[in-house]
Amino acid sequence: MKTAKTKARVFRALGYTRDDWRRLENDLRAQHLTKDAIEEPATKHGQFFRIVARLEGPTGGATIRSVWIIRFGEEFPRLVSAYPGQMMKRPRMLEVVALRRDLPEFHLKAGHIGTVVEVFEPDAVMVEFLDGEGDTVALLDLNDADVRTASKLELNRREYPEPLPPGVHPPIAAATKPVSR
Repeated sequence: MKTAKTKARVFRALGYTRDDWRRLENDLRAQHLTKDAIEEPATKHGQFFRIVARLEGPTGGATIRSVWIIRFGEEFPRLVSAYPGQMMKRPRMLEVVALRRDLPEFHLKAGHIGTVVEVFEPDAVMVEFLDGEGDTVALLDLNDADVRTASKLELNRREYPEPLPPGVHPPIAAATKPVSR
C-alpha cells in the first residue's frame, strides 16, 4: 500500500524504527498533546481529536497529523494513528474551500463555502465567508484541518451563510478549537 510505505519512509527519516515504536508514541505525547486539537465527531467508543503539529524526531522533523481518542469513562488520550502532514494537501491562496465543522458562534455550518485569503505557516489559513449577495459574513483564522477543497457538488449547491443584519460588521477572529483537557 503506497500510503503505508510513505508513512513508514517518513518516520524512518525522522529516526524512528518499528522496534522502537514506543519512542515515537512518547515523542508524540510530549510534543503534540501540548498543542491545540481539533475535536472530531464522537463514536460509541469515545471522543476523537486530531492534532497537526511539528514532530522533532531523533534525526529530523516534519509536520505530523496525530489522531487520539479519549474513551468514555477514561480521562487520558490514547494514540490511534499518526501520519505525515504532506499526505494531506495544504489549502492554497484563493482556493475555494468547504468548512469541515460547524462554527455556531459565527453562524457557519459544515459545508459552507469560503475562499482562502491568507496562508500561515505551519498549518493555518484565513478564510473569507460570503453570503449569497457576495457580502463578507466572517473572516476567520482556521486550522488547515478545518477546511477541505470544495467539491463540484458543493459549489453547484451554493450553500451560503445567512447575511449579517444591517450595520453589523463581519467578525475577524480566530476559530481554532483547542482540546479540552
